Amino acid sequence: MNTQFIHISAYSLSGAPSGSSVSSVLDEAARRPGASPHVKQPLPPVPVFGCSIDELEVEHHARVIAARTETKNGPRRIRGSQSTLLTVVASYPGGGMMLEWQRGTVRWLQRQFGAALRSVIRHDDESYPHLHAYVLPTTPNMRAADLHPGARAKRRAMDAGASNKAGDIAYKEAMRLWQDSYWQDVGARCGLERIGPARQRLSRAEWRTADRVNRLLRDHEAKLQSVRRLHERRMDREYGLLQIVKRYIPKQAWDMAMARAEERIAEIEPNLSDLVHDTESGLAPEPDFEP
Repeated sequence: MNTQFIHISAYSLSGAPSGSSVSSVLDEAARRPGASPHVKQPLPPVPVFGCSIDELEVEHHARVIAARTETKNGPRRIRGSQSTLLTVVASYPGGGMMLEWQRGTVRWLQRQFGAALRSVIRHDDESYPHLHAYVLPTTPNMRAADLHPGARAKRRAMDAGASNKAGDIAYKEAMRLWQDSYWQDVGARCGLERIGPARQRLSRAEWRTADRVNRLLRDHEAKLQSVRRLHERRMDREYGLLQIVKRYIPKQAWDMAMARAEERIAEIEPNLSDLVHDTESGLAPEPDFEP
């Protein structure tokens, strides 16, 4: 079974020591010339959600110019070293559920970031299809770190008086929960493992055994889902028939009963006068009508 991959990072205009900046990240996302040397044959990104990379770049730069941070001397422009763009990369390692994985990932990202999620694209020109999501902070200070689950948890811990080491522990725990959330909502439903064999400390043989068991469980669950869907379709059909019966059969039954009654009336009507006379005279028994 394949393992889920999802990663989150924050970038600034001036860039990190590694050299990655907002501009370089967006250049690579758009597959601009020379920005993706690791890709043999770059292809244009596939739009999945929100605005284009060009539109995102314009919006980001305009909002950075307008952004202000509060200081003891009043508001001032933010530094170029402040992270203002949050990115999430999720990869699909193969299988027949790519579109379901894509839809699930976008829904999960929307729940995570709300209106701050501005764009999602897909790259199909590497080993596996992968999504790039771009998040712009909605606060006046444009602090992307406030949207990063690990950085946010560490900052809260240290603001409460925790040591840097305790802050790191809070960071790791928040990221573990973040990964768990993605696996529960998306990865597990698309047949992806939460943790790979190295992290689980399994031998290759144990990993293969676990993989076979997981595949069997997944196949069994798929069969159960198929049976559930078949049962639901049958129930829907029977419910529809019941509604038809409730709506039409009483009228048909009434019409049939009325037609039968009219036939019986037609049969006895010619002799009705004689029958009434004989009955009044006591000469005839009570008629035996069929029900």
